[in-house]
Amino acid sequence: MLNASRNIFFILFLSLIAFPFSFLAADESADSIEEVVVTARKREESLLDIPESVSAISGAAIDRQNIKGLDKIGLAVPNLNLAMRTDGYPNVSIRGIGAFGLTQGVGFYLDDVQLFADASSRFGDLERIEILKGPQGTLYGGSNIGGAIKYVSKRPTSDEMSGRVKLLGGDQGVLDVEASVNIPTTNDWAIRLFVFSREDDGFMTNPNSDNIDNQDPDVGAYDESGGRISIAGSLSDNLSLYASYRFNEYDGPVNNWARELGTPPDMTYPKTLDAGLNSSHDRETTGAKLELVWEMDGFDLTSITSYTDTESTRITDVDLTQFWFMNTYRPEEMEVTTQEIRLTSTTDSNFQWIGGIYLSTYENRMDSYLDFGPGIILPDTSFQLPFELRDEENTHRAAFGNVSYEVGEWRYDLGLRVDKWEEDEDNLDSASNGAIHSGVINDTEVLPRISITRNL
Repeated sequence: MLNASRNIFFILFLSLIAFPFSFLAADESADSIEEVVVTARKREESLLDIPESVSAISGAAIDRQNIKGLDKIGLAVPNLNLAMRTDGYPNVSIRGIGAFGLTQGVGFYLDDVQLFADASSRFGDLERIEILKGPQGTLYGGSNIGGAIKYVSKRPTSDEMSGRVKLLGGDQGVLDVEASVNIPTTNDWAIRLFVFSREDDGFMTNPNSDNIDNQDPDVGAYDESGGRISIAGSLSDNLSLYASYRFNEYDGPVNNWARELGTPPDMTYPKTLDAGLNSSHDRETTGAKLELVWEMDGFDLTSITSYTDTESTRITDVDLTQFWFMNTYRPEEMEVTTQEIRLTSTTDSNFQWIGGIYLSTYENRMDSYLDFGPGIILPDTSFQLPFELRDEENTHRAAFGNVSYEVGEWRYDLGLRVDKWEEDEDNLDSASNGAIHSGVINDTEVLPRISITRNL
């Protein structure tokens, strides 16, 4: 009887989370459609007024469907393939264009700040998720040829104090808790806090047949926690401030996949992985953002400054057996600083415009090595060989602009971005007896865009 009750509860739970997403929510009290406001073109606009392919998942749909990771976003939007790789990085393509394990091709953003190192992190307490399909190079840069995915967080409001707590538990030792609170302070200032934590034992176990270290049998177990604190308010009659600080910690598996998938017709995925080392990924990210908006006569001046630091260590059992053939150790550190200043028209005329400059510096350092087991290269002694030694610094300097003009049923949009980038890298060249080679490459890219729209 108890098992039957559990099955009924499980079926009801699945039916709830499988309910289709509603991008345009109907008002229960009237035959009207709720307006969805997005910032796909770096200004607040109705989703129906944008002459581009943009999908939006509302905050209510995010809560209702329990979206907490990349996989469910990919299932919700047509022509979007999105999932987290087993090494903790995203696989993403939009309309067949993108990249696997990198952000080139499709960019990820949190409150207009691009995510380079932790795009697969969990971002909660969201107002909405915007998926921009097609080339977004004019406003977002050349690495967004396939499109962009934007997380828009809920901002502090001075209206009233509010909060919520959400708790989830289940099999595999799952315990997931998240909480948020909005606290109005003096005048029109407010503070918002969001925190979360999740523990999950996973579905795969390691029998540790010959392992003398007695490592954790839950080879797929992971812990993740993080949070965000933000503050918003007015500094003067026409100057407002929004600042946020976020952190995220992830400790979980990496590349824990099974070699054998059974034999026909029983192709079941095994739930055991008898490896000599539990591959792991330990990642810590901190980030800060400062946004200032000056409301001028006919236009707004916006300044967005950000800094993100990520430290990551991946340890991988390459052969995934008890035999100690080769393991990789890949410690990595990434620092990103960005600055964007833009001017945006705010009049009601048929002529609208936006323009600005963008600066960024990306630093990446890695000092990794291969660890060969005893007898592979040296008798009875393990051997370490440098694998990836890299010290890289990328800089971007860009100017962009876009103008729109409406005449009757027609709308004309013209945009242009000039992006100058430089990469300075010191890299290990294993083919040259382990020598470190240095090099600088640079280029200037011109990214134009034109569109003509007619309202039928």
